[in-house]
Amino acid sequence: MPWSRKEIADRVVKEFSPGQIVSLGMGLPSLVAEAIDPSLEVLIHGENGLLGQGPQPAQGKSNPDVANAAGEPATLRPGGAFFDAVSGSVMMRGGHVDICVLGAFEVDQEGNLANWMIPGGHVAGMGGAPDLVVGSKRVIAAMTHLSPEGAPKLVTACGIPVTASRCVNTVVTDLGVFEISDGAFECLELAPDIGWEDVEAATGGSLVRSDRLSSAQDPPDNDEQVAPDAHDEEEGELVGESDWQGD
Repeated sequence: MPWSRKEIADRVVKEFSPGQIVSLGMGLPSLVAEAIDPSLEVLIHGENGLLGQGPQPAQGKSNPDVANAAGEPATLRPGGAFFDAVSGSVMMRGGHVDICVLGAFEVDQEGNLANWMIPGGHVAGMGGAPDLVVGSKRVIAAMTHLSPEGAPKLVTACGIPVTASRCVNTVVTDLGVFEISDGAFECLELAPDIGWEDVEAATGGSLVRSDRLSSAQDPPDNDEQVAPDAHDEEEGELVGESDWQGD
């Protein structure tokens, strides 16, 4: 079955290495902070001026002065630090972030990212996403494979305004893990009980099977197309809260 939001976050963490600096976007990517084991020694960067972000605080224990980049309550791990937003931007633009994890409305087979607006919807602005994806050494899109309307979000070419061009390296969806390679989505891993036909039916762009995708990971054929979870919502880096609550 498709991965849940929590399972997507758990799978994203497997892409991290000890000592890396990771920046997390709004929506589903914010769940990654909850999935990181402190022993991994990954430092979460917040463009609002925080390095060493921990999980969300227990209910009633939040500090109004400690928040993640989305303005949600957060904690600070031992050794963490605060700084001004200008320094936070310098870290992004200076190439000091190893990995950024962002949500997306669409990712195309060339690695173009669209995650800041839906035409006709409320638009608050791009935020720091363009600086983040260009300045980070690696970009991971964490998202559902289909929109709430059931349309593919991995597409041949983005049909909505692009945040940045050719920036996405890896996509983790509820159906599997994909790398952008030679103008195609290379499938590296399938979620449990997801068949190749399921992924083909849900993908709008060019899809290829990786040599690293073992037959053991390819479950029996399933003729039923995977539908989006009823609770899934679109995700973007910065959109109006009244319109989009994030994936």
